Amino acid sequence: MPMLGDRRIRIGLLGKLFLVVVVVTMLYSLYMWLWVLPKLQDNMRQEMKTRAMEETQIGWRTVNMVYQFMEVSGMASRADAQAYALMALSDVSFGSGDSRGYFWVNDAQPVLLADAARPDLVNTDVGGYTDEKGNLVFRDIVEICEGQGEGWYTFYWRDSDGGQAGEKVAYVISFEPWGWTIGSGVYTADVSGAYWRLGVQLWLAIASIQLVGMVSIWLVFRYVLSQPLTKLLRSSRALALGDVSQRIEFTSGDEIGELAEAHSSVLDYMREVAGVSERLAGGDLTVEVRPRSERDALGRSLSEMVVRQQELLGRVKSVAGNVSEASKQLSRAAEQTAQATQQITSTIQQMARGAAEQSGALQQTAGNVEQMSGAVEAIAGGSRAP
Repeated sequence: MPMLGDRRIRIGLLGKLFLVVVVVTMLYSLYMWLWVLPKLQDNMRQEMKTRAMEETQIGWRTVNMVYQFMEVSGMASRADAQAYALMALSDVSFGSGDSRGYFWVNDAQPVLLADAARPDLVNTDVGGYTDEKGNLVFRDIVEICEGQGEGWYTFYWRDSDGGQAGEKVAYVISFEPWGWTIGSGVYTADVSGAYWRLGVQLWLAIASIQLVGMVSIWLVFRYVLSQPLTKLLRSSRALALGDVSQRIEFTSGDEIGELAEAHSSVLDYMREVAGVSERLAGGDLTVEVRPRSERDALGRSLSEMVVRQQELLGRVKSVAGNVSEASKQLSRAAEQTAQATQQITSTIQQMARGAAEQSGALQQTAGNVEQMSGAVEAIAGGSRAP
């Protein structure tokens, strides 16, 4: 967990999901800005150059058609054919708004023969005309056409409205029968403007995606994740306090539903264990505990405890039986001892009576002896008398 000083920064699940959306959209933005948009800009520039080349070729084919149809066929003189061709090109424009394009024509001197954007230069010698960078525009174009026949040329051009000069990419083609140069170009600012407009649209789209994503995540979290997770959390906390009466009333076909089902199974298991414990506490050792798996440590412990209690109870019953038998034996021995005592007492009493009787007989005998002794003495005395 992130730390700030000595405090922990707690980021909730919703915050983490928001963070994921922001990170993903930012990575996508960087990918679009650093890779896709530059590639798109290059493609737009290439498309712009291709468009300028195709438009110039259209102008060249227009002049060639006039040349073939009017001058070569003999329908008109060269001057009339050239005048007709210049009029046709001057009336042609393409595109719209800032991207509106046109043709210009100059000869080899160079004299500008047609240019819808700079009518003030038409029919004037433009050999000394320079752009914002000091380039001799028309002399350079003539050199390209004389040397290559056609090609690309980049210069800075200011239209007759006096606006700011802008970079322009042109494609020029030489029309050799008349010694003309036909050209058409586009401003690179048009591409840059389109590029930046696309960039702004992209950022707006990304921001909209972020907003929609966050709102969607909040809704999903609020109604799909938060409620069942809150119930599971409340149930887990109650279970930690020993309350096994919790019920999970939530069904779903996703992972949250599987989690709720697993938690409900845990509650069922804990209720079963609590019921077994209550029966054991009440002295019911007939309860049967079946562990749910080899890893069911609590179930195995309860099962072993029940078995040991049953064994202990068996030993206690056995010992109690032995004690009862010993008690019976002691009782019988006590009875026998009492009987023997009574017999001894009776014998002693008889012996006492016999002794008394013997004493009386002895006394009587002693009396008789005394009488006999007296008689003897009397006899003896009688015999001594004179």
